[in-house]
Amino acid sequence: MFENNNKAVIKRIAKRSLTSNAARNTIAIIAIAVTAMLFTTLFTISLNLVKSFERSTMRQVGTSNHGGFKNLTTEQYETLRTHPHIKAYGSRLMLAFAENKKLAKRQVELSWMDDHYMESTFVKLMKGGTPQKQDEVVVDTITLDLLGLPYELGQKVTLEYRVMGQKYRDVFTIRGISEGDPVRGASDVLLSKAFVEKRSEGVQEQYMSGNYTGESGLYMLSVMLDSKYNIEEKLTKILQDKGYNVKQSGSYGYAENGIAIAINWAYLNDSSLSADIVVPIIGFILIIIISGYLIIYNIFYISVVKDIRFFGLLKTIGTTPKQLKAIIYKQVLKLCTVAIPIGLAAGYMMSMIITPYIVTAGGTMTSKDDVIFTANPLTFVLAALFAFVTVVISCRKSAKTAAGISPVEAVRYTGTVSKGRKKIKNSEQGAKLHRMAWSNLMRNKIKVIFVILSLSLSLMITTGVYTLIGGFDIEQYLANVIATDFTVGSTDFYRYRFRVCGDTKLDKNNPLTPQMLDILQGMDGVKQIDKIYFLNARVPTSPKVKSAVEAYKKDNPESQNVLMPPVEDQQINGIDKGLYDKLMRHIVEGEFDRQRFETGDYLLMQPRGWSKVYQPGDKIDITYPNGNTKTYTIMCMLGGDIPFYARSGYFSIDGYAVYIPADEFVDKADNPQIMTAMFDVRDGYAEKMEDYLVRLTTKNPSLDYRSRQFYVNEHKSLIGMIAMIGYTLSFILGLIGIINFVNVTVTAIYSRRLEFSIMQSIGMTSKQLKTMLKFEGLYYTALAVLTSVVVGLPLIYAMFRPLVRASSFFTYRFTMLPITLCLPVLAVLSIAVPVLSFKSVEKLSIIERLRDTE
Repeated sequence: MFENNNKAVIKRIAKRSLTSNAARNTIAIIAIAVTAMLFTTLFTISLNLVKSFERSTMRQVGTSNHGGFKNLTTEQYETLRTHPHIKAYGSRLMLAFAENKKLAKRQVELSWMDDHYMESTFVKLMKGGTPQKQDEVVVDTITLDLLGLPYELGQKVTLEYRVMGQKYRDVFTIRGISEGDPVRGASDVLLSKAFVEKRSEGVQEQYMSGNYTGESGLYMLSVMLDSKYNIEEKLTKILQDKGYNVKQSGSYGYAENGIAIAINWAYLNDSSLSADIVVPIIGFILIIIISGYLIIYNIFYISVVKDIRFFGLLKTIGTTPKQLKAIIYKQVLKLCTVAIPIGLAAGYMMSMIITPYIVTAGGTMTSKDDVIFTANPLTFVLAALFAFVTVVISCRKSAKTAAGISPVEAVRYTGTVSKGRKKIKNSEQGAKLHRMAWSNLMRNKIKVIFVILSLSLSLMITTGVYTLIGGFDIEQYLANVIATDFTVGSTDFYRYRFRVCGDTKLDKNNPLTPQMLDILQGMDGVKQIDKIYFLNARVPTSPKVKSAVEAYKKDNPESQNVLMPPVEDQQINGIDKGLYDKLMRHIVEGEFDRQRFETGDYLLMQPRGWSKVYQPGDKIDITYPNGNTKTYTIMCMLGGDIPFYARSGYFSIDGYAVYIPADEFVDKADNPQIMTAMFDVRDGYAEKMEDYLVRLTTKNPSLDYRSRQFYVNEHKSLIGMIAMIGYTLSFILGLIGIINFVNVTVTAIYSRRLEFSIMQSIGMTSKQLKTMLKFEGLYYTALAVLTSVVVGLPLIYAMFRPLVRASSFFTYRFTMLPITLCLPVLAVLSIAVPVLSFKSVEKLSIIERLRDTE
């Protein structure tokens, strides 16, 4: 036999068949475009969010570099920066923190930076240039605002700071102005390198001799490595190659051959894709594939049913099954050529609309500056590939049906294929419409499962989002961040830098004085004010801790390099009586006795590091900076979840925090310093007090405050972001589920038109047929709701169990409210869609429909 090259004929037939189905083509293009749009939106938003939150984290950290080395001498700096693993680096020479009273609410760092360091720390010059002379500076807009100065070059600015305890007050000329970043925790004032070296002369020698533990006169080397993976290991390797070791975390001052490393948090989650990231992405891809499959499959299935006679006639003139498949796939390819680019463009535009809302909904830690739009070609290639594969899979069965049917079968084909002998059903009560509906539904179980899956997924996600939002207990959340309506304290306290070591010069700078609190206490609406005092002492390591370290080394020979802490940090807090109950929730061991505690002979301990060897009932010596020493008995141990409102931000890995009665603290400490004060107000006075505190802290820049309403707004921002993302996803999935239900219903009714005609010809009324179809639709709704309840609710509970364990302010609450609210909507659709679809079929008479299928 000779093969005929009839590809041109097949191509012409496919083209003419395509152009003759304009309505089908329009619907198919929309379905394919929607599928491509969903893939593009998913991939693009995922990439946008990764990049945007990565940038946001970088801004919070303060650098885009992979990591760095801190507090380096000139020799260490020169040695490390030449390592071949460092592809690029930036240098910074630290001088001090500004101590101007007007700058008390903002950490302002004075230093010299090279160009790379400036770029990597997001220092952007708006005007002017970098300092060239010793009296020139670059100041950011936030610092200028706090100082009350205009954004003008050439003006004078006075900066106060300390180097090794010596206070300076220098006047500089502004050579450059940089853009302030409110997301960052600090502002940078850039000085010339010559000036920093001049002011910090001799500091490195004192640092190396152990007489200085600050940062003045020391280098920060910020580096970019060959990749963002395994940053800690690479930084450690660089140190080892140069003859250094990683300095123990929490240690201060110079350590021979010991250097501290810094790792950019923004890259910590990039080393590997965890299941928490991969599984949801795979799940969404599968949902889109299944949803797209159902939509596109139904469209082409209807088309094949309509054109089945045409395919049968083609077979009678010699068209092979392979050629019939080619006709259908050529049509599919042409539709994809038009639809997929439309879907890609729509998906990218959709991602540009949605991404800013998600990023900026993160509250004060993210802003519009963090929004990054990506147009990675790989994203579009993957989206187009997934969409095309989905379309091909969707059309496979339709093509197989058209190719496999014989010319005789094509004449009588109705879309329903009988497998094996039909089961004869006996009924003593006659045919019941609801039973007939159930039998019809179960003809194609796979199709039913897919539709139910689409509908129930939306219900489950809606219920999950509602459960998540309802589970966040705002009162529990507030209890962990603020105990009263208002707290006041120095700006150092709210910047987690409050530290008192008995330095009387430092003590005099504390703006929170007893006199100020007396004024607050006398204001209308103010209830009792409770105070927390604080000081820090460094004492020799106790024998109990030394014994524990030695015992650990003895039992673990491989850990001989564990260092014995030379000193322990005693962070001593004095608390007023009104705060006792606030701390009680954090007790993890021991039993609190108020009367014994108020004697002043007992304390509460929050241990860290080796101090965890202490137990309730142990005796411990507390040494105050003035030399007073007293032995206390540990009454209770506190957990590590002490909220910020009740502790200093100062942290040391070796030591502990203790809480004693305020009267005991005032009695033992000279010049006791109030770290923070907190109070409630009577109903109706909160807004008035807020206004007063705003004026007070504006007048006194060293003072700051927080209100319950501040954290309420923060909580609402978080909940709003979750709600927006969750309900948007639920709506999309619900829409897909409804589209699938409509498609399945329309397909089923069209393919069963002969069946309906026969049933009507033997006496079944149109009303009975509609009732039967209504039952079929209601069964879909009932099965979707049943699946959501039986499968979805236990799944939601299992998903939220880890969150309940991990979060102290989340409580799982069983709810069926979203399902209950959605039920009427689904019920109406399940009745309306079959009835409307049947009306389009019954426009023709029974005889015309019977002739059409014969």
